[in-house]
Amino acid sequence: MVYSVADLTPSDEARMLADAVARFVDDRYSHPDWRAIVDGEAGYCQTRWQQMADLGWTGLAIAEDDGGYGGQLAELLQVVEGLGRGLATEPLVSTAVIGADLIAQCEGPARTCLRRVAQGELRLALADEEAEGWDFNEGLATVARDQGGRWRLDGRKWLVPDAPHAHQMIVSARIDGPGAEAASSALFLVPVDQPGVEITVIQSFDRRRLGQVLLTGVELDQQSLLALPPHSAALIARARARLLAAYAAEGLGLAQRVLELTRTYLSAREQFGSRLSGFQVLQHRLVDLFIAVEELRTVARMAMMACELADQRMLGAARIKLIQLLPMVGRQAIQLHGGMGMSDEYPLGDCMKRLEAIALSCGPIEQALDRFRRDAPPADQSARPSV
Repeated sequence: MVYSVADLTPSDEARMLADAVARFVDDRYSHPDWRAIVDGEAGYCQTRWQQMADLGWTGLAIAEDDGGYGGQLAELLQVVEGLGRGLATEPLVSTAVIGADLIAQCEGPARTCLRRVAQGELRLALADEEAEGWDFNEGLATVARDQGGRWRLDGRKWLVPDAPHAHQMIVSARIDGPGAEAASSALFLVPVDQPGVEITVIQSFDRRRLGQVLLTGVELDQQSLLALPPHSAALIARARARLLAAYAAEGLGLAQRVLELTRTYLSAREQFGSRLSGFQVLQHRLVDLFIAVEELRTVARMAMMACELADQRMLGAARIKLIQLLPMVGRQAIQLHGGMGMSDEYPLGDCMKRLEAIALSCGPIEQALDRFRRDAPPADQSARPSV
């Protein structure tokens, strides 16, 4: 469950929302049904997506003036956490947590599409990352050229989450032209059916659909321009912070399910005439798993608060812990299950794959540690004792 900065105690409304999401997942996300959906052509369920919209989740954090419900990020992350338990593949994070928020921070005609997002009629994806990875902020290979009132986009975006499900993508591109700095980038709202847009669907090892996006001479009008520097750089930083918070919330929900599966398995399985839960060494391993889940709960709070406080240092610490903890939770659970944990009919294997995928999406641990060191405040020279 996710909390606000001011109060870490969940309110009655927060408990009601958590219960509603839990019922939704329990009623609709049995493992056989989930497998049938992710192995299908679309990779997600349009009916469930519309049900999420009808429940108000797609518009939860959109302002009332834009057709939403005026909620906060903490409430939306609570939904993401609950859906994480069910391995939900519907594009709520890409659309509601990232895409809608980016558009809401911009002025212009693009804001009119927020009402359609809230109603579940429009799905979004953020096409930002390129081959160089999470921390590559300068020298984007995708370029945007101003052609006298129109823009032309050329480039490639790698492994864009939910791009195959999206109606429109928010694309970052380096401005190419006289006087443009190498690091100057802008954000554009690009329909996926625009001439010159090609999306190659890739199914990742956790069964999610990603898109490799090729942009070749994509022509856009001025209304498609969302933001120019320096506002665009601040928006990308905000989007990455919210994405990390969503990863933390989803990972927490998934880790809680892994703990439940493992505890149930050890309590039911017998060896040498005794239940596995009675062996002390396995009890200790289960406690280690429980501690890791509680650490993830703290990390989820930390990431959410980092977004609200715009604290890059706190965000970097949360990123490091996610990369370390998420794979450990899955691997520990597999060890406690043995071969049963990786059987195709049992959900634990798919849970572990998703935990690994989230950790990989946060980037290499070396990159995260280096970024954390670079974000450290400068040392206070005046505090050093004189010799």
